[in-house]
Amino acid sequence: MEIPDDVRRFVEEAKRRGYNVNKIAIAKVPFERYYYYENGEYVGEVGEEVALEKNIVMCHDDICILFYNDEPVLVMTRGGGKPGAELGVSKGEG
Repeated sequence: MEIPDDVRRFVEEAKRRGYNVNKIAIAKVPFERYYYYENGEYVGEVGEEVALEKNIVMCHDDICILFYNDEPVLVMTRGGGKPGAELGVSKGEG
C-alpha cells in the first residue's frame, strides 16, 4: 500500500521547512481506523489512538495536518480527486 502522491508531497514540503516527520496516518472511511506508515513504509491499520503520537501527519479525505510537538504547524487541503482542485499548503497558527 503506497502513500498517496499529494500526501508524499506534503511530507516533502514539511521536511523542506525543517520538520523531521516520519509518521503518517491516513483515515480509512468511516474514520475509525487509519492506514499507518513509518519511514515511508506501510505498517498496518491502527485505531484512533494513533492521534496520541508526536510528530505525525494525520490525513482525512479533504485535509492533512502536521502535528509537531503536539501543535498543528502545517496544513494541506486535499482535492479528493475533484477536477481543478489544487494543493494548498499553509503554516498553521497556534
